[in-house]
Amino acid sequence: MRILSGIVFCLALFALPETFAQENSEQAVTAWDTPFSSQLASAGVVPAQTLVVADATFHLSNPYAIDSSHQIAVAWISVRDQRSVRALYRSNSQCCWRMVDAITPSHIGKGFHEFDKNVPIDVTIALLRSSTNAAKLSPWKHPEQSQMSQESLAQKILEMLTANRDEGTKTGNVITVSNTYVTKEYASWIPILPQPFSTINGWIKTPTGSEVADPEKTLLPTENQLPDFSMEEASVQFKIPAYARFARSDGELIGRVFPSRNGKIRYFFVEDKQKRIFLSCVENSDSPICILGLRTQYLDVNGMDSPLLEYGFQIPESYGGTKQSRYQLNWNWVRTLPIIRYYYSSTAQPVPDAS
Repeated sequence: MRILSGIVFCLALFALPETFAQENSEQAVTAWDTPFSSQLASAGVVPAQTLVVADATFHLSNPYAIDSSHQIAVAWISVRDQRSVRALYRSNSQCCWRMVDAITPSHIGKGFHEFDKNVPIDVTIALLRSSTNAAKLSPWKHPEQSQMSQESLAQKILEMLTANRDEGTKTGNVITVSNTYVTKEYASWIPILPQPFSTINGWIKTPTGSEVADPEKTLLPTENQLPDFSMEEASVQFKIPAYARFARSDGELIGRVFPSRNGKIRYFFVEDKQKRIFLSCVENSDSPICILGLRTQYLDVNGMDSPLLEYGFQIPESYGGTKQSRYQLNWNWVRTLPIIRYYYSSTAQPVPDAS
């Protein structure tokens, strides 16, 4: 929706045994003095793996279920001499993991454009690999927590590590920008405007009157920025329950990472059991990573990263969108996007039929 105009190595996944990686991850954050250290430790929230991406180190917990479909995780992040503890969540439709800075009781803040909140692709891959069986939480503070569900305990963790939008607005800690909200800290690190990438020369309307990219008037990035499908860097198989209903499967998906031809950009594509592809996320691998756990420069992927599942009100009316605020299959629109057409033509595969 239109709102506003390294070498990477993975210690946990590729180099060290899982138990060794977990032990060292826990030891690495033992001395961290944060306001939530004791509560997280009492709840059993500890690092399970460690990733080094450029000059940032991510100590990642296992995922925790926040409801029947969504998951969160905790990241202890160090960048040079700075340290922080952040909440992450998995986007059910986009299949990538994102950082959370502010929430309401019923909504997670989506940043300026949503894709500005995507964590580095290697972090997404690591968490997707460990997302099949959500970890268990322990009550850590009040006696009544012993009667709470795992999902309610996970919600408490999320609230602990994020700003409440309404309270933050009163204190000035949370600011509103074009119908979305972010913390002042977030706005100090992440620019409102993304880096130019795709080119959109026309827009079409959704059922609610908002505008999205017209695929017939959207141009691909420059040739050297296009993905090189002969150089698959990583793959991951995972399940997201929301996809089971639409893919005639148990929600199993496979994601693949490809570099651009010039090696400066990385693409994460996801495929369902029906061989339908969508672009989950893209990153500029030259961009620095800040203490939020995010790259400080992000690419404008409008017209490129529409997911296979989308809320009905965000799908163009001419492609089957409705005013419903629940997931619909979005393949009729996704299959027309230039980057998706490019994927199928470059890999010599037929584009699956419209639904």
